[in-house]
Amino acid sequence: MALQEFFAKHKQYRDKDFYITGESYAGHYIPAIAHKIWRENTRGTEPNINLRGLAIGNGWMNAALQVLDYPHMAFESCTAPHIATYKEYVAQTGAAWQCSSEIRQCLSGCRSFCENATTCIFGATFAPLNRRGIDVYDMRITHTDGNSDGLDFSFVKYLNRRDVQRKLGVNKRFGTCSYAGDFEIDRIMPFETLLPDVLDAGIRVLLYDGDQDFICNWIGYEHVADAMEWPGRQSFINAPRYEYEDDSGISIGKFRSATYQESGMFSFFQVYRAGHFVPTDQPKAALLMINDFIYGIFGPDSPRATPVGALGGS
Repeated sequence: MALQEFFAKHKQYRDKDFYITGESYAGHYIPAIAHKIWRENTRGTEPNINLRGLAIGNGWMNAALQVLDYPHMAFESCTAPHIATYKEYVAQTGAAWQCSSEIRQCLSGCRSFCENATTCIFGATFAPLNRRGIDVYDMRITHTDGNSDGLDFSFVKYLNRRDVQRKLGVNKRFGTCSYAGDFEIDRIMPFETLLPDVLDAGIRVLLYDGDQDFICNWIGYEHVADAMEWPGRQSFINAPRYEYEDDSGISIGKFRSATYQESGMFSFFQVYRAGHFVPTDQPKAALLMINDFIYGIFGPDSPRATPVGALGGS
């Protein structure tokens, strides 16, 4: 594993706490990486990696669940602009349930459903936004050219710079997502199922989501968090919500958290006024969140946490 090679080569980092963070499709690869680390650590594989926490922003983690909440986000999110008409909402809802069913059929082994299951996610469920040129990564943005994708790929040039690759110890050209057949099936696989083992090992998990995003929206992401099967599930579902304040007393979002016995804390954090890329849209809030998470002060016991309803507004 690449991380084991890294720590074997850079022994000065082996005793340091290790955190994994990412966003979007990181909802797949961070649970997979974390579970691999947990498994190798329990086997006594050297070097041991001192994993302490995961933070996954606007994660794509369970397609069959998250597709169901596209209609809600377009019609009645209460956080982002109201996009869909009621007629569109009804059509979206039917398409979403059909798509979710086909995803489940495909994953259960019925291969005849797989071709449509891997494409229906971005079809009729996106129609109200596509008709209006609404950015699927930030619903506050409209593209007059009909584009609904405001992605910036300047990071590709950065990762292909020789000095950057030398520092990373790689010598291959970096590219964005591959849409080969294997990836298409991977896109619809659930990955939150890998998190319970990680939590049970005392590793903290933070799922956060900017509330202006559509493609990996906070409603669907919280749906995944609520549905995840682990011993602390009911405690998490019943957990009270808290506003999280910055240094000036302004709430940057609201969250809820739960632990089970000696498990790591599991948290879901809805970040206000941010789209798909929280650190880009709300850099100060993102820095505050991640610093508090790493230093172990994020949660209900933090002096920044105030029960929802106790503030005058957000």
